[in-house]
Amino acid sequence: MNFAIALRLWCYFVELYQTFRRLKAMQRMIHKVKEFSQNRKPEFVLISGVGLVVTGAFLAVVFPMLLGVGLDMNFKLTEGKQELPIPLLTKVYLFDIQNPNEFSEGAVPVVREMGPYVY
Repeated sequence: MNFAIALRLWCYFVELYQTFRRLKAMQRMIHKVKEFSQNRKPEFVLISGVGLVVTGAFLAVVFPMLLGVGLDMNFKLTEGKQELPIPLLTKVYLFDIQNPNEFSEGAVPVVREMGPYVY
């Protein structure tokens, strides 16, 4: 038997063995999940669900109120106030392709940067 053929057969055997081991591990995992789900009591699931719904409703009501209070405290504008609590500055850079026809045919673009335009 040729060495290359023997090596290829050995690789197939190892791959088959590893696949078999993965399959067995997946079967054990599926068995554990089924066993875990069968041992859960309905009361536990019900209490957990009610707790999650109550927590979600509480956060849906309280979080927007806290956010509004926090924004009002930090960003209150009064008459005669000159400064904002955060800087409002926008920098815009534009890029112009100098060789659009060559670029559309696959050439490397020649790009010219324009800016920053500050607002």
